[in-house]
Amino acid sequence: MDRIVILGNGFDLAHELETSYNHFIKYVINESINSNDEIRKDLIDPSYLNDEDCTYEAIKSKLNQLSSASEKPSSGRLFFKNKFFRALLTTYFHADWINIEDYYFRYLQNISDINVLNSEFELVKKHLEKYLLIQMKEFDKKNYNSKLIDIFDMDSPENILFINFNYTSTLNLYLDKITYPSNITVINIHGELNSEKNPIVFGYGDDTNPKYLDLVNKKNNHYLRNLKRQQYNLTVEYDKMKEIMSNMNNEIEVLTMGHSLGLSDKTLLKEIFDHNKVSKIKFIYHEGISGYRNLNDNISRIVNRNTLNNKIVNFPNSIKMPQQPIKAG
Repeated sequence: MDRIVILGNGFDLAHELETSYNHFIKYVINESINSNDEIRKDLIDPSYLNDEDCTYEAIKSKLNQLSSASEKPSSGRLFFKNKFFRALLTTYFHADWINIEDYYFRYLQNISDINVLNSEFELVKKHLEKYLLIQMKEFDKKNYNSKLIDIFDMDSPENILFINFNYTSTLNLYLDKITYPSNITVINIHGELNSEKNPIVFGYGDDTNPKYLDLVNKKNNHYLRNLKRQQYNLTVEYDKMKEIMSNMNNEIEVLTMGHSLGLSDKTLLKEIFDHNKVSKIKFIYHEGISGYRNLNDNISRIVNRNTLNNKIVNFPNSIKMPQQPIKAG
């Protein structure tokens, strides 16, 4: 048997890394309050707020009340430098990354100035990357979770292909501790932090959506800049993934670990799950049966009927995601 392990943001969260969208928003607001000049210039400036409102909790609870309707600074109001970030924050103060990518896609369909949106979106990506680099620097002090090694090793696979949807390098803690496979490969499919060769991919990835085709038919390439399928062709990771899967000689078991299986990654996930060599898909779920059911429902929007009926492992034979790091040694 060969194994593919799909890693999403839940993998980082299980290691107590603060890598969720909610963590990022809290960081941006607090940094803007603490006079981070770059964030104030690129995203949001709270310096015009009254002192009692210039706190994260006040902004969170009174965002609409404190947001200025003007494009110019006004006393007692938040001043947004980035229209997309403003629209994002007022729509989703709390969400998952998959919601944000879906929202970007909907926003993209109705934008009048695509060049402004692309520029503003790049600024959000820039500050996200900076934030995650801070998180990884702090993560150097943490230890791995030995229970995860047991999951990677179970049933002694001959080969493991890790398809990492995260930008972080959390997985590196485990690569020299996995026992059984003769070959371990890592595909950082959404890029790596601070990498020119494999820059981060952030956008939308369901090219079966009719609205996706509408954007293609606009005949304006700027609308396609943050569609994932276009971005995959800028590096070798996507082709490496396809080549490795085609060269696997055994049946493939897929483990999903910390990925929500949302539509924002539909095209790529469908290619993996519906592959003729994949015989089993097992969810490493979070939050009990409700977490399993969410994954089971989400995957039904991605895969074909044969995959849905014959490949997905039932809840009693699935595995709960280990959450607390266990110190090595």
